[in-house]
Amino acid sequence: MLNLTQEAIRSEIENSKYLGFQVHKHFEVADNSIRKLLSNSFICQKMENDQLISLIDISRLIKKIKTIQKNEALYLKIDKTVTGYLVAKGSEINEQNRRYPDRYLLLKQLDEQKSKVVGFGDFYEYDNEEMLSVYVINPKNMKLLCSIIYKIIASINRWIDLTGSEVIFDQDNFRFKQLNKTPNITA
Repeated sequence: MLNLTQEAIRSEIENSKYLGFQVHKHFEVADNSIRKLLSNSFICQKMENDQLISLIDISRLIKKIKTIQKNEALYLKIDKTVTGYLVAKGSEINEQNRRYPDRYLLLKQLDEQKSKVVGFGDFYEYDNEEMLSVYVINPKNMKLLCSIIYKIIASINRWIDLTGSEVIFDQDNFRFKQLNKTPNITA
């Protein structure tokens, strides 16, 4: 997916349907992680200027996509609800999930007593019917959405190039580990 053109992104989005679980998710946790990283002077001094610029750019683009995502006109709800799935509050499944009070799990029912986690996300408001409804992207917003997704992909690719293809960021110990100094090239 990190090598898609804008046309390929558009085609993928036009031909996709999305669960309300995907549509109504918010990205505060991801955005806050990047902001926390950028506000840590110890980490920032260890990065090259181009790496900092790349992370700032990714953070800015996440903000843009969050703003667009909040616009209800982005999506069109089609008259369909999926079956065989449940949505459950994370803290009700496991007490350790209290760290993220807005976290919900998308569960695929395997049988009457068992289910499997197939997704998770944070939501400001929760409505079971909305989470299991099916949506498509409104064609009126397609060009703007595709443009931002393309820019996010380009920024992530730039970050990957700047960091030698693979980087682990250990947030607890505030250090970087470079795994591979030469980019992975596949033909």
